[in-house]
Amino acid sequence: MKIEAIDIYWAKLPLAFVWKTSYADQHYTDTLLVRMEAGGHYAWGESCPPYIPGYSAEHTAATFATLREHMGPQVIGQDVESAQDLLDRIAFVKGNQFARAALEITWWVLDAKRQGVPLHVALGSTADRVAVGADFGVQDSLDLLMEKIQGAIDQGFPRIKLKFRPGWDLPMIEAVRATFPRFTFHIDCNAAYTLADLFSSAPSTGTTSR
Repeated sequence: MKIEAIDIYWAKLPLAFVWKTSYADQHYTDTLLVRMEAGGHYAWGESCPPYIPGYSAEHTAATFATLREHMGPQVIGQDVESAQDLLDRIAFVKGNQFARAALEITWWVLDAKRQGVPLHVALGSTADRVAVGADFGVQDSLDLLMEKIQGAIDQGFPRIKLKFRPGWDLPMIEAVRATFPRFTFHIDCNAAYTLADLFSSAPSTGTTSR
């Protein structure tokens, strides 16, 4: 299909509560919205690079510029018949996975509309339901975290992801595991640690090795 137009929007949205992770305490979230048009159809996609390049080298302003100045012009006016075709056209840009994802996601939604099928069918899935988990950032206290976890369990969530950062790490996990010993948790450090942190937290054995 021939891509006739691509519009890129940068939206800054206030959050209902402060979202605390290892790279920032966010009062707003910045998101990039992409509208792609072809053959009388249009579709929207989204990519959310952090405003500050603390999670990775990518950030909102750079991703917006990369989409507008470099990737988008390589796609507009071109016949793009597959997601791989799209990715090949923008492969000259190194890295920039958030920007790459913004265009690919939008293309998939547009192709699903062209085919007249739901997106999950266009992607090859046969299931129409997905078991999702809850996600909690750094909290003001362990008691508040336990309350939120219990609420998510009561609502039927099968798994929970917890944000993890220096000062809110192993003691938090120990408390959570002691309170909910058999529930499934995922830990998200958001690139806050290095191998040096692993070695510095390892217990001393009183021996040396050569």
